[in-house]
Amino acid sequence: MKTLLKAVKPGLALLLLTLPLGVHAQMWQYSAKFICGAQTGDTDVVKGLYATTVNIHNSLNTTVDLRKKAVIALPERTLPRGRISPVVIDTLKPDEAMGVDCRDIRSLFPVPPALPTHIEGFLVVEPFSPAGIPTDPLDVVAKYTARHRTGTNTTDPNSYDVETLDVERIPPKKLQ
Repeated sequence: MKTLLKAVKPGLALLLLTLPLGVHAQMWQYSAKFICGAQTGDTDVVKGLYATTVNIHNSLNTTVDLRKKAVIALPERTLPRGRISPVVIDTLKPDEAMGVDCRDIRSLFPVPPALPTHIEGFLVVEPFSPAGIPTDPLDVVAKYTARHRTGTNTTDPNSYDVETLDVERIPPKKLQ
């Protein structure tokens, strides 16, 4: 028999699933690009304010747990590579949805060290049922907005206008 364990808290594991040898659980993974925060100079992206929300919908008739983490992507020439957040477990009941926005993504990273104002990378989501049984794919859609600054007060929402909005469906990848 093959046993899969889920770390619930450091030092504590919960038995999830026992499978006969040779039987592999079907797992899904979603990697949604995120771009968050003010970019003050023209570098890898141009000056502006960027925001992302990744919407996750459980269209199944069963509760689904989600493993979530964020991975910071830095320019290729930068070493060491970007930070990887700890994995966080969240739950969606049947037909529930959640939006993971820039504030949520930033909260996945313990501080210190503090993150820069502008971050980008990937939000990685892996759904599974509370019993550890792999689930069917979920609905995952990312929403991206960007705007330029029309004023000097970066805390005043009236000094910004939305320039662009893009919505992308994030396809699942099969993991073995």
